[in-house]
Amino acid sequence: MQRRKKRRRELYPADRSPFSQKLTQRALAELVGTSVGDLHREVHYKEPAIVRRSQVTGRGKRAKKRYLVYPAKSSSLYGAHEQLAAWLNRIEQPDYIFSPRVGRTTRTNAEYHSGQKAFLQIDIKKFYPSTTKEMIRSGLINEFGMYRDVANLISDLVTIDDRASFGSPVTPVLMTIVFRKMFDQIYECCRSRGLRMSVWVDDITISGKFITSDLLDEIRGIVREYGHKTHKIRIRSAREGVCITGIWLYGRDLKPDHGYDQRLREALDSLSEAEREDEWEQASRRVLSAAGSIRQIVGSTSTRGQQLANLAEGIRRERRTRMEVGSTTTSPVQKVASVSDDCEDIPF
Repeated sequence: MQRRKKRRRELYPADRSPFSQKLTQRALAELVGTSVGDLHREVHYKEPAIVRRSQVTGRGKRAKKRYLVYPAKSSSLYGAHEQLAAWLNRIEQPDYIFSPRVGRTTRTNAEYHSGQKAFLQIDIKKFYPSTTKEMIRSGLINEFGMYRDVANLISDLVTIDDRASFGSPVTPVLMTIVFRKMFDQIYECCRSRGLRMSVWVDDITISGKFITSDLLDEIRGIVREYGHKTHKIRIRSAREGVCITGIWLYGRDLKPDHGYDQRLREALDSLSEAEREDEWEQASRRVLSAAGSIRQIVGSTSTRGQQLANLAEGIRRERRTRMEVGSTTTSPVQKVASVSDDCEDIPF
């Protein structure tokens, strides 16, 4: 039986999207699956639906505290953000955009720069929190030729405290649209010098035979033109290796950052220490997720990839057994003994 071909999410260029067809507020409401009145109510009464929390990502010196502000998933405002994201994701993206994008991963982003000799990495400082409602409104008008009232309504919907929502499903793809011209200008600077460029949310990676200081000055100037700043600028060579979106690239070899191994190790510890069934289930999911991430990086046919596949299969077998048998007198620690044995040969 012939397998059905997976449908691409990117279907048309920006000038053929519904957003470029002189969209009215009523047409916008139809895209979102609601009424104009409900959209305006979402704008004026959004505060009860807003979640505000802090999140620490990374460890040690790489630890970073982020302040997330987004609609609760149970809210109708979150549903509106999801619908807008779905429509925006149908617009074709430039090749240099790696996230958010179907079929692109942290591995493909790092792999794109394999074999290069010099690397320049630039982060846009506080990309989401520094993006104002006015920036989004102007970007929508410039990119789509959108009516001002419609651009106002969309920018009101997708912003919180007059800033881009950090944690909303629409923000990542929206930023690639609103700042398309900025990224295009940076790309042209790189292309004219024979360099490769990729963008992962707010991380820009550039690679080639050599990187000149005038390129950095030019890029920083472009970013400033669009109301943002750059930081965490890193210039590296292939000899010392470069970490791109959590993956170390040495020439053409890819290796996971130590954070991946640490997450797997901690998940395995939780698995072996689990005493209740729900604890074991939660820990097993963490192990499968961490092992899958590393296997994606090292490759499924590599020695370590095969070891991780055996580990995952052992856990899946145990999960099936638990579902079939239900409660049992065997302790969780005894049950995962075979899984733990499989892990001893995995080089952390």
